[in-house]
Amino acid sequence: MIASHQRGDGMKLAFDIFRIAYGAWFLFWGLAPFIGVAPPETSQPDAVALLEANRAAFPMKLASASFIAGGAALIWKRTAPLGVVILAPTVAWIFLFHVTMTADYPWAAFWLAGLAVLALRMRKAYRPLYTWKG
Repeated sequence: MIASHQRGDGMKLAFDIFRIAYGAWFLFWGLAPFIGVAPPETSQPDAVALLEANRAAFPMKLASASFIAGGAALIWKRTAPLGVVILAPTVAWIFLFHVTMTADYPWAAFWLAGLAVLALRMRKAYRPLYTWKG
């Protein structure tokens, strides 16, 4: 009985570390434009053109706001389900960008799978959204 309890604590700790690291990554890249950190360069011409066209435009500012709000929310356990909801559209965009523009399938799959793992782990928090008894 004790061994299974400890194993569960280890999985909980691993999940908490993943949740915090995932949120911190998005929080960092959301704040990066304000602290002068440039994103990694890409060599695919279509991807470069899209990024340059959007860098100063509203979509990138919206993505930064999503990264900051969603990343910060993921860091704290109480607000983590909200962080998943805030980041979902942006992660979908990241996935589609890397699949269609950079052909970096592992990178795209990692971020989408990470969000799916977080959402699945927190699925009980979303139950009131689809079990309304009015």
